[in-house]
Amino acid sequence: MRIEIGHGTHTGLRRGHNEDTLLVDENIGLCVVADGMGGLASGEVASAMARDIVGQAVLDGTAIVSAIEQAHAAILAQIDASDPDRRMGSTIVVIKWQEKNFEIAWVGDSRIYRCDNDVLKQISRDHSYVQVLIDRNLITPEEARRSPHKNLVTQALGAVSEGELKVDVDSGKILHGTQILLCSDGLTGDVEDHSIADILADESRVQDAVDALIQAALNGGGNDNITVVLLRFFDE
Repeated sequence: MRIEIGHGTHTGLRRGHNEDTLLVDENIGLCVVADGMGGLASGEVASAMARDIVGQAVLDGTAIVSAIEQAHAAILAQIDASDPDRRMGSTIVVIKWQEKNFEIAWVGDSRIYRCDNDVLKQISRDHSYVQVLIDRNLITPEEARRSPHKNLVTQALGAVSEGELKVDVDSGKILHGTQILLCSDGLTGDVEDHSIADILADESRVQDAVDALIQAALNGGGNDNITVVLLRFFDE
């Protein structure tokens, strides 16, 4: 399998600093996007810790779920060591691939999509308050996009106790032409899925697609930090 990877991050138009971070390591077949929360420097610290700890743990041979749990424990310890009342957390999405197989794991409302033959499908499932309401048929996905509570997450690294963390996982087969997109909610909050699919179909270069996705989020308001990692797989 041959792979092309593009990535980018932008502060957006409404935030003073960027609490998102990303990791791309083709040598070990790993990509990470983390979206920090907490304000000031706290979110940046949490997302950077998540990125670095998961990256090193996977490099050392740790499974991605255990690596995420290690990051969560470290962020909790950092909070307690500095100020027990400090608010600091991070969402995270991770993909690990080898040959024609991939596995993903996530916590929070950053997302992972898969696109085959120009058909886009979200393969992560948001840990968010509005997703709970959608699951209970209390609101529609369209209403969720307009909800004042759309940014409330039910799970995040550093935001729940160590025993309450819920890491969701999935896996799948990679086909010729498969695209996998990891992104923070700064993209999905301002760009609808059908527009994401159109961009992935229109752009022949993977980095051009990443740049177009970020520009679309800026055109949509740029209301949050925006981070995008896009992988395209091809048979040799």
